[in-house]
Amino acid sequence: MNDTQVDHSLCAASACPMLGISKRDADWLCFIHVAARPGDWYSISAELNRLAWLVDDVKRLRAGSGPKTRADIAKSITLAQRTDLLCKPSESTTAWFVRLEQVLADSCATVRQQEIES
Repeated sequence: MNDTQVDHSLCAASACPMLGISKRDADWLCFIHVAARPGDWYSISAELNRLAWLVDDVKRLRAGSGPKTRADIAKSITLAQRTDLLCKPSESTTAWFVRLEQVLADSCATVRQQEIES
């Protein structure tokens, strides 16, 4: 892919690294942008890019969760010093995936709230 091509699997919001999974009007958006006002898209995308390591982990879990994938994600989480996000022994892959997506959503909501308050 070169600089003039667009990856149509990604969210249509400006510079968003997430996969587009929900349609809103003519655009495919990630689960975070689809529920947000277009005026908030830039700050959401900026936060998702700041957390690119976690976005990549969520995308890898969505694509498939074999033992190597889970081990690679655990390594990424450990390197980011967020061992609280490791898969819990009693947690299914789906539950882990949902929890990681919720961390992304919560982080974007917190950033947006801080912008409103400042």
